[in-house]
Amino acid sequence: MSMKPLYPSEQAISLPTWLQRSTSTPYCASALKLLAERENIRAAAREESRPRQESHHGSRRRRNFGPEMIDHYSVETGAHPDQSHKNRYYMVEPYDRSRVVVGCTEGEASDAGGQSCGRYLNASWVKERYGRKWWIANQAPLPSTAHAFLSVIVQPSTSPPTSLEHEKHETGPIRTVVQLTKNIEGGRTKAHPYFPDQVGQSLVLIPEDDHDAPALKSTLVEVRTHDDALCLESTVAVVPVAWYKTRPVPKIPGAQEVYQYGEDLGKPTLFRHLLYHAWPDHGVPSRRDQPALLNFTRLVDKLNRTPLSADTPDNNTPSDPPIMVGCSAGIGRTGTFIAISSILRAFGLINAKTLNHSHQGHSMTSLLQLVMPFKSPLGPVPQEFADDMVVEEVDSLREQRPGMVQQDQQILFVYEILTSAFKATPRH
Repeated sequence: MSMKPLYPSEQAISLPTWLQRSTSTPYCASALKLLAERENIRAAAREESRPRQESHHGSRRRRNFGPEMIDHYSVETGAHPDQSHKNRYYMVEPYDRSRVVVGCTEGEASDAGGQSCGRYLNASWVKERYGRKWWIANQAPLPSTAHAFLSVIVQPSTSPPTSLEHEKHETGPIRTVVQLTKNIEGGRTKAHPYFPDQVGQSLVLIPEDDHDAPALKSTLVEVRTHDDALCLESTVAVVPVAWYKTRPVPKIPGAQEVYQYGEDLGKPTLFRHLLYHAWPDHGVPSRRDQPALLNFTRLVDKLNRTPLSADTPDNNTPSDPPIMVGCSAGIGRTGTFIAISSILRAFGLINAKTLNHSHQGHSMTSLLQLVMPFKSPLGPVPQEFADDMVVEEVDSLREQRPGMVQQDQQILFVYEILTSAFKATPRH
């Protein structure tokens, strides 16, 4: 896909008016209030979509919204008792309409209950409003979901369903996984490891109890450190392996099952895992780490466009496949990173070739009017904020996955780091 920046490098890049307004405390307070009010409405609609037990007093559900509103913001699948144990945090589930269904092929749809095809994973298809790139925003894997998580990566083709994207898009395997949390932070487990930490070692993951699939063996192939981006890059190989489980003999109540593994069942799939290790939970990187975060966004884009050694020129691998990105819950740091990447991409500040043909020759006004993958039942944001790319981007992300860019501090950080990026860009 051919891309180009809104403002070519030969032209001066000045600070946009909406970004200049972000230095005003009253303006930012109004923007935060607006975004919070709109997300509170979505949250109330989500609450009415959750499965509820009937009592002798009748239904506990309060119909404050029409059925179309509730369906649009439904999280019924992820909140269902059969799936809720696969969520890392209470009441943090993906929307039914944008959730990633593991194992479904392109164009294959699942019903509202999500049972017609595939497996559940707390992950959402998310499209940048301005950069126009597709991501998979996900919670960090749990022991019970690590196999499903890796299954997304080993699929030969992974792309958003046609119900979300009517434009033609490239298909192919996931090449890059971005992790914005350490596995353990503050003494608490934030992410379950799904590959070993020593080169040459392997880890075998089995599917959840209700799913019959080969086990997946992940092997750490290579590790590189990018000091200027505060990033640890790991190359991981994943291959399906035969397995079966046996019980200890004699059978002892409470005894753990024993798993036996057999031969590899296919060729390994390679992917890059990029860990940014300087982003605190519920917070933002320090000011001294902002240059490293900007370097990291560029590194992620560059590496995702670089084929892995296993890719061959004739296998039609996509030039810029979707990226999987997650933190612990997959909403705060994850949404913030996507928002930053989107706006940097729109201005060509990540890669001068990252805006597609549909944007070439478009004015800033037309770019600001780009439609989201989903038309919001809440309507457009007020005219006062219609040119504010941060407000529009955050609101768009929250339409696609609940709670994205979770903290007010993170929204303000988006303004701050964009200002830094514009000021650091040479003018010609």
